[in-house]
Amino acid sequence: MLLVAGSKAAPPIMCEPPVPSKGRLKFHVAYGVTERTHEIGVRLALGAQRRDVLAMILVQGMALTAAGVALGVGAALAVTRLMSSLLFGVDAADPVTFTAIPVLLAAVAFVACYVPARRATRVDPLVALRTE
Repeated sequence: MLLVAGSKAAPPIMCEPPVPSKGRLKFHVAYGVTERTHEIGVRLALGAQRRDVLAMILVQGMALTAAGVALGVGAALAVTRLMSSLLFGVDAADPVTFTAIPVLLAAVAFVACYVPARRATRVDPLVALRTE
């Protein structure tokens, strides 16, 4: 939890990020891959390419990231007027900040999705079909 000091008239604002953190996203994607091992094994047994499985999992994870980034940027733009009195030396709607941070978050989220997706491509179809 992040505490932002307010002015004397306003109490401190307590903020939590509106998007899942990197650790939560990685856990969400990894858990989904673990739960879908049987389905991934069936897809591979029926002839799906490993790159198709990789793309499927990456698209699902990055869709969640895109929704979170869109909501976060929208909320940040909405709050810029309220926070402008707390910022020193930078504009409230600084275009560099509003571009760099979402790109950085998307890159971290991509890595967090890529690791479980890569593990899903290594699923042996025979082992996945035998286990329940």
